[in-house]
Amino acid sequence: MQIVSEGASKEHVASDPVIGPLKAGSHFDDCVSKRSAAQRRRLSLPEAGPRYQLVEGDLYMAPAPNRFHQEISRNLQVKLYLYLREPGLGKIFDAPFDVYLEETNVYQPALVVLLNDRLAILTEEGAEGAPNLVIEILSRKTRRLDLEQKRKAYPRFAVQESWIIDPEPRLPTQYRFAPDGDATSVTISESENLTSPLLPGFTISGSELYER
Repeated sequence: MQIVSEGASKEHVASDPVIGPLKAGSHFDDCVSKRSAAQRRRLSLPEAGPRYQLVEGDLYMAPAPNRFHQEISRNLQVKLYLYLREPGLGKIFDAPFDVYLEETNVYQPALVVLLNDRLAILTEEGAEGAPNLVIEILSRKTRRLDLEQKRKAYPRFAVQESWIIDPEPRLPTQYRFAPDGDATSVTISESENLTSPLLPGFTISGSELYER
């Protein structure tokens, strides 16, 4: 296992073995004894300290996002919450919220959407399995991690869609994953509305998304 400060050099820590896969939907307390040493190391870190993600067995420390990142997250979360709440379609969570994909991959996307068909993966500790939709908002120090390792991993774990929002050029890109792992991507300009076949009837305009 390595501890990595995003945007900084890696600090080497002795490698740890992986101890069996974590089954989606299993309760966190029942699985602690089966978790990898990397997982146990991550869980021992102070809750009040920096946020950490476990990516391919390495711990990545994430600094606090900037204000524009938080405003985009807020705007999108409010729209999605209202869309999901009234008809009871599912739930949305914002970071820090742990998504346990497997022993060596525990992510904290900016926003996580679980529709009713996947609510069973929720535990008191987070989500133990793949959400329907994950949303990442890029920042200077997390850009490479979000665009490379995490984006490529999501279809492997049966995430249905990933949205990656780049605040500076104001360009969201949607990645839609087929069951066989094939992906199609759609980039939306600021003048267009952001919609999704996964969320029929949902829409948010560029002016709403980037409101400050």
